[in-house]
Amino acid sequence: MSPRIYLSEGDRYSAIKDYKNNSKSSSLHIQIEAIKTAIRIFSPHYKIDADTAFIKHFPTNVHKEFKRMVNSTTIVNEYNEMKILFFDVFIFLFRNNLLIDHIKAKPFIELFLQFIKIKNDKEVYDAKNLLNSIQQCILL
Repeated sequence: MSPRIYLSEGDRYSAIKDYKNNSKSSSLHIQIEAIKTAIRIFSPHYKIDADTAFIKHFPTNVHKEFKRMVNSTTIVNEYNEMKILFFDVFIFLFRNNLLIDHIKAKPFIELFLQFIKIKNDKEVYDAKNLLNSIQQCILL
């Protein structure tokens, strides 16, 4: 587990603003980096404004890519990288119960159920954190 990082209110607002701006980029790569950065910065913190901004401004192109992956029979080169990203997003969203009832978070539960049906010999997620996130989903 990474050490808890102090994040001032100003730093949090700045990070949220950066995430919102980068999530609107036409570049899938920039959107993915925005997601990774937001998860890294906000994971140790439980602030509803940051969590809500994350899901509210989640990049549509990345979400479409996740959906394409679970509906495709072809595994592309970036599949494992995107699957890792998906599990990181799922773990982040459900690391606590702040977003359990958020309308934009619920589709990630459905995607998760589809992802775990896909046979893949490589474990691409942190099992302990994943189980904790699953517990948050079922302890409603």
